[in-house]
Amino acid sequence: MADRLGQQFGNYRLVALLGQGGYAEVYLGQHVRLTLQAAVKVLHGYLTDQEAEHFYQEAETIAKLTHPCIVRILDFDVQDGVPFLVMDYAPNGSLRQRFPRSSLVPLPQIISSVKQVADALQYAHEQKFIHRDVKPENMLLGRREEVLLSDFGLAALAHSTSSLSASGQGTVGTIAYMAPEQIEGHPRAASDQYSLGVVVYEWLCGERPFEGSVTEVMVKHLSMPPPSLRERVPMLPAEVEQVVLRALAKDPKARFASVADFAEALERASQVALSPTMRLPSGQTPVGMAAAPPSSVVGVLASQAGTPTEATPSADQAAFPQLAGSPGSLQPPADQVTPPRQPGEVAPAPDPVVSPTSAARPEPADVPLLPKSVIPVHKKGVSRTTVGLLIGLVVLVIAGGILSSLSLLVHFGVVRGGTWTDVIYDDPASLIPNVASSWLDQALYLPLFYGDSQGVIHPGAAVEVPALQNGGISPDAKTWTFHLRPHLVWSDGQPYDARDVDYTWKLWLNPKFGADSLNGLNLITSADVSTDHLSITFHLKQAFAPFRSLWVDGSMAPLPAHHFSRVAPEQIRKSPDNLNPKVTSGPFIMAESKPSDHYTLVRNPRYSRASEGLPYLDKVVFITGGTDLDKDFQAGTITSTWRGHDSQDYRQFISYRFVTPPASNNFQAMYFNFHNTVLASHLEVRQAIAMAIDNQALIQVAFHGFVTLLCTDHGSAIHPGYQPDPPLPDL
Repeated sequence: MADRLGQQFGNYRLVALLGQGGYAEVYLGQHVRLTLQAAVKVLHGYLTDQEAEHFYQEAETIAKLTHPCIVRILDFDVQDGVPFLVMDYAPNGSLRQRFPRSSLVPLPQIISSVKQVADALQYAHEQKFIHRDVKPENMLLGRREEVLLSDFGLAALAHSTSSLSASGQGTVGTIAYMAPEQIEGHPRAASDQYSLGVVVYEWLCGERPFEGSVTEVMVKHLSMPPPSLRERVPMLPAEVEQVVLRALAKDPKARFASVADFAEALERASQVALSPTMRLPSGQTPVGMAAAPPSSVVGVLASQAGTPTEATPSADQAAFPQLAGSPGSLQPPADQVTPPRQPGEVAPAPDPVVSPTSAARPEPADVPLLPKSVIPVHKKGVSRTTVGLLIGLVVLVIAGGILSSLSLLVHFGVVRGGTWTDVIYDDPASLIPNVASSWLDQALYLPLFYGDSQGVIHPGAAVEVPALQNGGISPDAKTWTFHLRPHLVWSDGQPYDARDVDYTWKLWLNPKFGADSLNGLNLITSADVSTDHLSITFHLKQAFAPFRSLWVDGSMAPLPAHHFSRVAPEQIRKSPDNLNPKVTSGPFIMAESKPSDHYTLVRNPRYSRASEGLPYLDKVVFITGGTDLDKDFQAGTITSTWRGHDSQDYRQFISYRFVTPPASNNFQAMYFNFHNTVLASHLEVRQAIAMAIDNQALIQVAFHGFVTLLCTDHGSAIHPGYQPDPPLPDL
């Protein structure tokens, strides 16, 4: 394989090798005249004039495929006998990189990815085009984490061109994912459905249905039924297994009529796992996926129930801009931001004693891993080994909030229009970002980035999530550039741009303001705002890989400089804006603020996505007290609330049912005081205390069966590194 770095293909100079396979090498290409980057796929082998003509014809056909979930072909040519394709650059890698072999992928993520891939395949099939090589390596992640299907027809193109076929694989596609009829040389649209079924099978259980040598795998595809999924994943609903196995039927006619039908059936069957429910007063415990233990119990008015439409809801589709599946704050306390670490190092655990951490903000692999913590981090968590010794019981706490319940809105069908009324009980201390995190912050403010229910960061006010590949992060992780969307405005019509971000970090660092979190912000030495006010570049005095996570979610959203710059920093928290903000940027604005009673939020007509009909709800009312809740529940005037240990008391309200979010980030644990010399020095005493607890009785009686034993130091919403089934310590 030739080293082509530095060479020019068409208008692009190859600057980095992104990947290589049996048919081609993929490079990052830099346009020689424009500040554009693209992926340049250089195919192996050299073409004759006749083969080159065939390549042009096939490549032109592929380039006609235009779909939001298909990687665009920008150009193609043959240069000195070497064929190449220029494609859109997907900066976030592939789903194979995101979920390496043996990974158990959360079911919401599977549904989201399958829907996008199936949508792309359905479009291609309607254009009489077959992919022939559907696999995780060909599912790329775009700038907004959208799934993009790549390499359409590449396997067939290479196979039909003798020079390329000789340098690649002998069969069109990848054997492990190949349908029986495709192995026999008769691919059809249903073959892509089969391949996608293999991908889903692998994501659900961590293994592909057939393994072995090339010959062994071919024979198994042709003649053997796939092993039972439920034998490998006992908690998997039978409905999900049936759908996957139908897609893997040997006879193409026995599969779903279309790949779109397969995706739709999988989503319907997954409702059991994605949103386990219990209709009161039956008292039956819902069954969920092992990889997604419930974190909260939320009472939802049954009349809101409908049909699931999204597995991982976008922010404002569920009425709020950030729905990371976390009660309270979606932004983790500063001392819980995971510092950079060397490969192989155990990640610091969040502090479960002080406060359960919020939805995770995993730093993508493009951020340099630094040799040691760049700032002092007081790690109050415990390692897995220590957990095995010290924790006698770890169960997920029943605690949630409106964000947890609204993140399930999409599972019940999105409600368009109308009012959603939620009881939050605790009055917020402030509704100003980085003062005291509140659920309302997520509705009132548009952050630069937001985290979804899987802990993945998405652009909010920013155009893209900064990365090494897009130039947002310098190689030493000391310079960070955020590009904001143009034409953003605050609720009063004034521009929302990089000047607001610049004002905000300086205000937060002012000790007179009294910000809740300064961790990482105090590394900023300066910031430059572009002349168009759409970009801001931060310069840090030392590398800090989690810097982008400091700007995630409404509780860390920028403040309106034009509004607050007229107020002394020490007076902002004392001003009426503290609990009744007049200028906001999110999908909702404050219509009525009555502390210790209720807060009413209505649509923000100047919200950046208002033209799309978002948010879906007209109004959200947060009740903090001052009402006879039992009567309101009986009358059905309250839409949802979160309930704790007294959830049994609400069985009388038969128009409600309890639901559990698909991912968890909260837990309860028993910790030992090592200042006590007996506990510190005698393992057998700690074991005896742990063994004295009747775990099952605690689960069934105290938590009414809505929790599960967990032997990790973080819940399933914390990424990376969630392990759904680690062995419990043998005490």
